[in-house]
Amino acid sequence: MFILRFSTFFLQLFLVAITFGMFAGAKLLAELDVAIFKLFPYFGAGLFIFAVIITIYQFVLSVIRFLGTYIKVTESGIEYHNFPYYGLYCQWHEIERLEKITKHGFKIDALIPSSFEHIGKGTFLGIKLRKDLGIKEETFIPLSGFSGWSDGKLANDVKKYAGHIFGDK
Repeated sequence: MFILRFSTFFLQLFLVAITFGMFAGAKLLAELDVAIFKLFPYFGAGLFIFAVIITIYQFVLSVIRFLGTYIKVTESGIEYHNFPYYGLYCQWHEIERLEKITKHGFKIDALIPSSFEHIGKGTFLGIKLRKDLGIKEETFIPLSGFSGWSDGKLANDVKKYAGHIFGDK
């Protein structure tokens, strides 16, 4: 999850570098004796400042989402909170399968529930915003990237409470 959260931040840094290059190139063009070229440094500076502000915003949002996204395992079910957007809760018997899915170009392990309940303070904002923007509702609980998945406590708990997805009786 860490890589997924910060990959957009590094893309933003790359865009800041490009806009800085455009700004430097615009200053060179402005030295030519053409009136329109004299405006380029102002456009370049504005674009550079905008890119820096967006990058800082993206970094802060990524850190907040990284710290606020978690999984909580109980005997009755599993909760997934994707702060600040939404949360999912499902009981263990509602988990249909464990599947590898592709998210942002990365293959991740995810639990696919047959039914779930939306939970959390950000649920209304997250679900309404996604529906308004036409974004497909996420109906899975990602496990990859969380501490203890594949060979730790989280993996043991999933095997213990949802053994049916592994073919265990």
